[in-house]
Amino acid sequence: MVNRDYVTLNKKQIIIGVIILALVIIGVIVYFNWNNIKDLLPSKTIAMVNGAKIDQKKLDQAISSVQSQTQGAVNQTQVIDQLIARELLIQEAGKRGITTSAEEAETLLSQHLSQQGATIDDLKAKLAKKSDYDFIIKGYEEQISLGKLTEQIFQDQEIIVSDQETREFFDKNPKLFNLVQSNGKNATYNDVKDQIKVLLEQQKQNKVVGELVSSLKNQSEIVYY
Repeated sequence: MVNRDYVTLNKKQIIIGVIILALVIIGVIVYFNWNNIKDLLPSKTIAMVNGAKIDQKKLDQAISSVQSQTQGAVNQTQVIDQLIARELLIQEAGKRGITTSAEEAETLLSQHLSQQGATIDDLKAKLAKKSDYDFIIKGYEEQISLGKLTEQIFQDQEIIVSDQETREFFDKNPKLFNLVQSNGKNATYNDVKDQIKVLLEQQKQNKVVGELVSSLKNQSEIVYY
């Protein structure tokens, strides 16, 4: 029996998903820099999506997030495109009548803060004005709405990965895995097939979301600065 602690995907060769997944499917974990809380506020405009602004601070935060996941260089243009995709999905959620209350947003925010030993009152005490807190809550409302949108998308289009697909992926990509058991021997397909299935499901989810984004882009007015 393999010790699964020793079986990991090689992250330098496989990046599971893109920013859309990081922000939409997996969810967002906000790491607050308490000494620089003002950095959460909007700044200069990078792009406009149907009149909605994407600013420099959002871009900086997204680049930082990608760097932490990939440990490598980041293509700024690609990150901007992913932020535009996120904004298009937010707008699509609104068109579909998907909404999120401030109470839902505060519940998620409270959970994230508790992971850092903080509370909402601690956060409010660090903020200069109420509008700063409202800005953070809006971001959480958007994030939860994006989660609801993707749930709806995947309900409408069932994502299935067969055993044949996972086996073929393993056979074609043996170097993509660090397959080492605690006894020093290589792990087998059965040891990692569940991980491969998750990876392939995420890839298919990416494809479905990507196709929706492409369709929305064709119907939208996008201006770069």
